[in-house]
Amino acid sequence: MTGAAADRNDSPDPLETLMNNLKLEILSQQAQEAVACSYCFMPERTLDWKRVPPTRPPDRPDDVAMAPSVGSRYSMTSPRVTVVMMNPGHAPAQHKVVRQKLGRRLKDGEISYEEYNRKLALLVPEWGFGGVVRWLRALKLEPESIAFLNLALCAVAGDRYFPELFGTCFIRHTRNMMATLEPDAVVLCGKKWLEPYEESIKSLGTNVILTWHYRPMNTGKGKTELQRVRAELDKLTIGARSL
Repeated sequence: MTGAAADRNDSPDPLETLMNNLKLEILSQQAQEAVACSYCFMPERTLDWKRVPPTRPPDRPDDVAMAPSVGSRYSMTSPRVTVVMMNPGHAPAQHKVVRQKLGRRLKDGEISYEEYNRKLALLVPEWGFGGVVRWLRALKLEPESIAFLNLALCAVAGDRYFPELFGTCFIRHTRNMMATLEPDAVVLCGKKWLEPYEESIKSLGTNVILTWHYRPMNTGKGKTELQRVRAELDKLTIGARSL
């Protein structure tokens, strides 16, 4: 067989090259639990949080969580880096509709997490209108070499997040996913909201680099911050390891 079809068939599956069967099974289960979760949107949270719970974005009222995106070279990269941002964002975008459909198919058992991850990778260049990839490359990171997830896995209307929402998702889902991914370093992108989780993530046995949201990267302060984060990554002289 020749051509593109042969290339596709000969390419290793990102998750098969990443994980032994046990870790893959755990991450798959965690992803399926996340896309099935609506805990933070239930009316009962009003009593727990003493505030009205959030709603899904109006253009995606049946949205689901965004499960981790694991790059095809993640396990072969040293240091192994997981990037954690704040949330998927509420703003309408076609790639978010595609991601929602993938998540619902994963929730309904129509596709495996491996297939979800492969198709999610195709959407990465569109995240943040291309800003996420530009930020990663400014840090000398490539999407194929990292794992990516948000601390709050679900988008909410108006981006109206609050501490209880972040904390609940972190305890129920995100921290466990990070433990399964076993990164050498976690880049926490969003100081204001994510700093409270720094010590808990460090307790997993990983290095944590806390930084700003990626958007100000073209400002003078933003460029200085990029240099600082890259320098922190360069200090990590951890030998390559596999899960």
